[in-house]
Amino acid sequence: MQLKKSLLSLCVVASAMLMPTLVYGQAYGKVNVATLNMRQEPKTTATNMGQLNQQDEVDIIGRANNEWLEIQTSNGGKAYVFADYVSIEETEGEIIGQGVRLRDYPATTDTNILDTLNTGDKVVIQYTVEGWCKVIHEGKEGFISQEFIHSKFMKELPTKRIAEVKRVVPTQIVGEVTVTGNKNQSNNEDTVVASGKSLGEAIVEDAQQFVGNPYVYGGNSLTSGVDCSGFTQQIMNRHGISISRTSRSQYDNDGYQVSRGELQRGDLVFFGYNGSISHVAIYIGDGKIIHSNNSSTGIIISSFDGPGKPYIGAKRVI
Repeated sequence: MQLKKSLLSLCVVASAMLMPTLVYGQAYGKVNVATLNMRQEPKTTATNMGQLNQQDEVDIIGRANNEWLEIQTSNGGKAYVFADYVSIEETEGEIIGQGVRLRDYPATTDTNILDTLNTGDKVVIQYTVEGWCKVIHEGKEGFISQEFIHSKFMKELPTKRIAEVKRVVPTQIVGEVTVTGNKNQSNNEDTVVASGKSLGEAIVEDAQQFVGNPYVYGGNSLTSGVDCSGFTQQIMNRHGISISRTSRSQYDNDGYQVSRGELQRGDLVFFGYNGSISHVAIYIGDGKIIHSNNSSTGIIISSFDGPGKPYIGAKRVI
């Protein structure tokens, strides 16, 4: 998730629009090879405009053809990268049909309807599961049958088995911090229902129980492995807050900006080079952060210098 050594000082950035009003067909991905060349045209003989490194996030405008993706650069221009070397993390989709139901589980029976959508409504698709899409729409997460969503990048999205999927549980505010599951399991991944103390304090307390667990690129499990943006997404999800999947899209799409001097516990803080977001953490107070740092350290608590990248900004999503 780092961007270095660009010959034309180009870096990949997301558009300034808020989710879900993204450019249609836009997707976010991560580089899955050690280095990836950005080309001026969609061919290997074209001018090399710079390099992306493994885990760098890319803002995908669309397809040039079956082999090449068109990506956006920091000056508003475009470059091309080989599609096989970018793993799609999430993408925008458009609803096809009237009264399309957003459900709490990927099935048509024994499910709760959370919302209804209509033709033209935009969603962010996170993964597919046996004919269904896990989506976010206007802050609500749920499942929609794949037949009612059109996306240019549907086939490249992550997939899950039905056994890996949990029902979306809308949280309720109660008098104290509780967990919808076994409270005696220190590394449970169930939904946390928080109140009694500030939500930010509850988020920080909850996140700290996962310190020491492994970093896994592209992972979404707080116990068996998660990357930086997966960590922040999963922690927030446990407190009823739906955010995007990648650090770049969290910065661009979720919450509102706060200055460093205004930071409160539970705020998201972002890092990267040349203004390009490549790492995210949760602020825990006293100038410290908690984050899934890298494969060597896993989830750690550190100072702002811990990620080894310049601080860029912060967002408040609570």
